[in-house]
Amino acid sequence: MPRLRLRFLQCALGLGLSLWVWGMGLTPINFPYALTTGDPVAAQTDADEADEAEAEEEEELHSFGETVAGMQVHQGLFTVYTNLREGESYLAIRPDQLNRNFMMLATLESGIGESGLFRGWPINDVVFQFREMAGDRLQVTVPNTYIRNPGNQAWQQRLLEGSFSDSVIFAVDVKAVDPNTGVMLIDLSALVMQQDLANAFGVLGSVTWTHFPNLDLSRLDQVKAFEGNVEIGAEVVFSGGSGGDPLANLFGFALESIPDDRGFSVQVRYSLSALPVNNGYEPRVADQRVGYFLTVFRAPFQVGRPDPFVRYINRWHLEKQNPSADISVPKAPLVFWIENTTPPEYREAIAAGVLMWNEAFEQAGFKSAIQVRQMPDNADWDPADVRYNVIRWSDSLDPWAIGLGPSRVNPLTGQILDADVILDANTVRYLQQQYQTRGLDSNPTALGYLQNCGQRSQTWFQQWQILQQQGEAGLDQALALAQTPSPSNIDHILEAQCAGYTATQRNGFGSLALSVLPGAQFAPEQLDTYIQQYLTAVTAHEVGHILGLRHNFAGSRSLDPAVLNTPAVTQSQGLVSSVMDYFPPNIAAPGEYQGEFFPSRVGAYDRWAVEYGYSETPPSLGDSQERQTLAAIAGRSSQYPELAYASDEDIFDFIDPEVDAWDLSNDPMVFAAWQLENAQAVWGRLNRLSVAPGEGFGGLRQRVDLVFNYYTGNALTIANYVGGQRFRRTDPWTQTGPAPLSRYQPRNSGRPWPF
Repeated sequence: MPRLRLRFLQCALGLGLSLWVWGMGLTPINFPYALTTGDPVAAQTDADEADEAEAEEEEELHSFGETVAGMQVHQGLFTVYTNLREGESYLAIRPDQLNRNFMMLATLESGIGESGLFRGWPINDVVFQFREMAGDRLQVTVPNTYIRNPGNQAWQQRLLEGSFSDSVIFAVDVKAVDPNTGVMLIDLSALVMQQDLANAFGVLGSVTWTHFPNLDLSRLDQVKAFEGNVEIGAEVVFSGGSGGDPLANLFGFALESIPDDRGFSVQVRYSLSALPVNNGYEPRVADQRVGYFLTVFRAPFQVGRPDPFVRYINRWHLEKQNPSADISVPKAPLVFWIENTTPPEYREAIAAGVLMWNEAFEQAGFKSAIQVRQMPDNADWDPADVRYNVIRWSDSLDPWAIGLGPSRVNPLTGQILDADVILDANTVRYLQQQYQTRGLDSNPTALGYLQNCGQRSQTWFQQWQILQQQGEAGLDQALALAQTPSPSNIDHILEAQCAGYTATQRNGFGSLALSVLPGAQFAPEQLDTYIQQYLTAVTAHEVGHILGLRHNFAGSRSLDPAVLNTPAVTQSQGLVSSVMDYFPPNIAAPGEYQGEFFPSRVGAYDRWAVEYGYSETPPSLGDSQERQTLAAIAGRSSQYPELAYASDEDIFDFIDPEVDAWDLSNDPMVFAAWQLENAQAVWGRLNRLSVAPGEGFGGLRQRVDLVFNYYTGNALTIANYVGGQRFRRTDPWTQTGPAPLSRYQPRNSGRPWPF
């Protein structure tokens, strides 16, 4: 059963089980991870250990030489001494590395294929400092990057220091000090595992619930040191499980991908690096008309400043080799590696999706800004190494997303430091009609939620769920959800599954149509072309994310429906104005010529957004000229629909029917009507003859559900156009034209409706 964990269900079930255990007089199993969960039993254990520590006599520091004698030495950003066979590892910290910003990244190097534990997925990252304190100890502190004083005015600094605090998270013991250099040794395993510097166990524990990291069985198993980073591999063993509890199976808490529910292990990669300082990177101020992920901080009070926050866009550090040239190759291009686990038959399509963005960078003044390389089969580096940006291929039993594009960012400047794209193998399985019987559709509550993805009824369904489970006590929560239907009110796990579910439904219908509809345009050999085009498009979408771009749900409206299947048009202009939209497959109406199924090039918005984020002005022109250049670029946002932008918060408001996922063309109602025709045509050909050899009627049922859901989704797209307001992102001081909000006027295409 799926692991769709609504937070209120988790909390209620967890509290209920705890009360049941307490009432029965049973003693819960005390896993090592319980020390960090706030569990009362763990708290008592922690107190007992503290009492024992206070009773012990303070030990003197060991000799530096004796401590590291016979150990393997790894020299790099930090010097690390290891004897992994004996479970010993020490991190050497120089005095000049105190009070400096370092970043610890935690990534799942291996997973279990379900429950949020997927190989390649990011776990967490944290910026921290080592600070000296009394008693041969070092304080580990997370600096407060949300409140800053960039002007370094003394009175402002005094005010900030007295008003806000850094996060002091724990202290580590200094095991030895070199008397000549002052270098301090700390226990690396304790820092990473027991103290959980990256809060990796806290994050992983929030998605497993029935299993907890067992530190007695876990260990560091790899350490590599380089000039700019230290790579640490760990095997983390989880213990616990449902123990065959039928309630755990009923609510989907039992794991299905492991042979014995009592335990499993995953590989976690920790990457320790220094934040760049004075590397020439210049932060770029955000503009709400262009969709970038942001790094935000509150600046000190300034008279006449209406907004206390400073917003930087997240982007890579690209510099021209020839700053005065209109187009120049970069000093250091962005290199993306295709992981060697990727099926060879899909590597070319994935590479095309990455390289698709070079067109956008040319508009920003860079030639060949992005390169793609194939990871060798005998590579001596790991994909989670912070020095490499990798397009990773994962597999899972129950995917939460068909693609993911996370990046790690310097929280002081917005500079992207590391990024990977993860593609799930189930993407191809769904397109090939290879359904999983142990999946989302086995849980009626989950299916009810997912079938309403992206629609107004999604919020209504959530309200109904709250009232059903909490009764009158949940009334306030349900009303609050109705008043603020924003992403912050929706569980992010469900949202990831929602997008993945809808994508597989829409794209799965496309491949089904190619398989069953008659005619030369729907020959079976087109299925491979369909899959290849989709992999290129989904890769381009995820690469857009790791370039810093957010979703753009106004990005599918650039072409008239009449030319959607005209390759000369779609290949020269792009099928959509932005690949950052959620776009459906472009399936031609029955009997019509079939053009491109998915975008083969980035759109006008994508090129414009990259131009804003990455274009440079010659240094000799100064900051004022750069501000003018950026203002001129952002000012073109009134070019509708090519440069229209609307992101996640806009789609959840349901104000503008033109801001929607899974629509296509500048007349979405016409395109949706064509898809209703397609659904009816496919429906008419679903019978026992459409069951593949070796397949039972379960496959036919899946196809029936697929067609029905596809029909429903397109019908709801049309229904969205009842009422509504048109929404535009504009700057009141620099732009003229339509108001931000205006009455929606449906397009009068003059086309006859097919129903």
